[in-house]
Amino acid sequence: MADNNFKSNGESALLDLRREIYRKLTADKSLNLNVLYLRNKDIKALSLYQKLEEVISLSFVIIYSTIKVWGFSNISLC
Repeated sequence: MADNNFKSNGESALLDLRREIYRKLTADKSLNLNVLYLRNKDIKALSLYQKLEEVISLSFVIIYSTIKVWGFSNISLC
């Protein structure tokens, strides 16, 4: 992750995301990132993670139009 110039919060979020995705995808296919402080580039990096295609419900605070730009348009917003 050092090659991608992520901030420590972004690195932590990516690691948490991978753990959460593997755990949650077998459960209810939702993911809550509300407790993480993510910058735009961190969220963009998360959107590129392949396993997000399997997430049905993603919960975090951000403007909807920005989510569509990053390819989250198929995810229902809570």
